[in-house]
Amino acid sequence: MQFNQLSEVMTLLGESFDRGGGLIIRETELGENFFDLSTGLAGELFQKFCNYQQKLAIVIGDLGNYSERLQELASEHRKHQNVRCREF
Repeated sequence: MQFNQLSEVMTLLGESFDRGGGLIIRETELGENFFDLSTGLAGELFQKFCNYQQKLAIVIGDLGNYSERLQELASEHRKHQNVRCREF
């Protein structure tokens, strides 16, 4: 599955509830829209998981391949209570 649309945010949130409160999403499962912050996709995903107090881990290979703002967002979420971004 490639997560690439705002309409898929609630589907992922539902999967998190089904699995007992958390998801791990790897870079290969994220579509281009996630990495383009102007689409609002990353922000919406992070906000929904925070609002519903679900755990989410985003694993990205090399953040240097993405925009400076995305790198800042990932840095802000390294130790967040609900949503974490990690480089692997």
